[in-house]
Amino acid sequence: MNNLPTFQGNLGAASIGERIDSLIAAGRLKQVAVVDTKPTNVPEKSIDEVEGDFKPWYKKWWVWGLVGVGVVGTGLTIHFVVRRRR
Repeated sequence: MNNLPTFQGNLGAASIGERIDSLIAAGRLKQVAVVDTKPTNVPEKSIDEVEGDFKPWYKKWWVWGLVGVGVVGTGLTIHFVVRRRR
């Protein structure tokens, strides 16, 4: 481990970059691939915008669809029950 390069002193960012480039060129340091760490599934909306899109249950289409089916079913049931009694 004695032959590993060490950085001593107060080097600036440009000095460190130049030193790393020179070590890579000399073959003393192996360059590794740079990985982009930005996630690919970044949401388009912020949390506040998503919470603003929340609809209460009574404003959803499927609730009123079920209500409509229930009303029609009840109406038809009443119609046929009354019609049989005549």
